[in-house]
Amino acid sequence: MNRSRSMHVVLLGPQGSGKGTQAKLLAKQYKLAHIETGAVFRYFAAQHNTLGRKINRLINVEGKLIPDKMVIQVIAGAMQKVPRKQGIVFDGYPRTLAQARTFDGLLKKAGRELTHVIYIPLRQSTTIRRLSLRRICLKCRTPWISGVTIPRRAVICPQCGGKVIQRKDDTPPVIKKRLREYLKKTKPILSYYKHRGIVMTVDGEPSIGTVWRSIKKHLHDRH
Repeated sequence: MNRSRSMHVVLLGPQGSGKGTQAKLLAKQYKLAHIETGAVFRYFAAQHNTLGRKINRLINVEGKLIPDKMVIQVIAGAMQKVPRKQGIVFDGYPRTLAQARTFDGLLKKAGRELTHVIYIPLRQSTTIRRLSLRRICLKCRTPWISGVTIPRRAVICPQCGGKVIQRKDDTPPVIKKRLREYLKKTKPILSYYKHRGIVMTVDGEPSIGTVWRSIKKHLHDRH
């Protein structure tokens, strides 16, 4: 089945809920473009310029969300690069109610319409456990899970030999700050979309495969 021409999906959920993984699976299955704001901003945070230092401070030091104006500029630019007939899965956007309202205008201007909002809830304890185990290769940017996909004390990437680190925003104190930001700013978006009848809730606690099968079932049941 190919719904890429009309399918536009937003994934919502706390950190560690697997939005990025499910977004990749959705993009592959339905031939969607994948716009991941987190990856874009992590790239900028690594740059040694004024904007990079500002983003690095917000993400890695203060554990806060990027200001709306900055995010919207990035999203608008990313959407312009996607062919008009191709659908898009948005991973990490919108994150605030103000962004959601502006997002409607961006989509309309681009001749697109949001068709699905997939909400993946997760317990706080699970979020902290999952994010505390995340690692990233500085060279090839491959994500790893300590004690699962790589040995617990591993510092060398099995894929490219680069250095494997724990991101500064994946430590418990910063994770808790990010969760507070999420609860305050992101969850209200759900009520904004619910009246349209496009929100589906998929439990984020099970395995990646189980969550993916649930998402596909929800999508098929709605068509």
